[in-house]
Amino acid sequence: MNAYNIYYFKYSINQEYFYSIYAVTILAQMFGASLYPKFNRLLSKMSIFYLSGFLSILGMLGLFTFGQTHADNIPLMFFAASVKQLGSGLFMVTVTHDLAFVIEVSKSESGKRYPAILTSAKLLLAKFTTALTGLGIGFGLHLAGYVGNHQQTPQTALLISLQAFGIPILLVMISMICYRKFSTLSSE
Repeated sequence: MNAYNIYYFKYSINQEYFYSIYAVTILAQMFGASLYPKFNRLLSKMSIFYLSGFLSILGMLGLFTFGQTHADNIPLMFFAASVKQLGSGLFMVTVTHDLAFVIEVSKSESGKRYPAILTSAKLLLAKFTTALTGLGIGFGLHLAGYVGNHQQTPQTALLISLQAFGIPILLVMISMICYRKFSTLSSE
């Protein structure tokens, strides 16, 4: 979703300035990350992961809905973006915590510690995902009928909105299903 933001704010809801305001919501992401230790004492890892996914989806749905109905309402848009970022912060810490868990399990089962290999694999996967995202955005904009630096048709603007939120929401939902499967397998 973050990669699509500029297209969404500039071409879909015609509020380009909000891209700069959205950048401030990184503070909500940092706040979400800082809440992880407290939540970790109160909730299971799976509950925290689901909470992070729920907040992310709720924030994206809010950005989409408010963008279609109240795009010029900065407090509403900022609130929705902050909710999304809060979930994103929790999500990132949960994933990092799980990577540390995998490193520890690997050490206890093999007797050897390979954090560099596992961390490098995660970074390689992140870089591959970033490259794939760039390709997907270009393809998605092409399918939407996007014409650079021009006013977009209403259909193109709506398709950009749906891609900016529909695809990330779907991916968060898939990650929640996969996380449940992973957690079930790791507890056996």
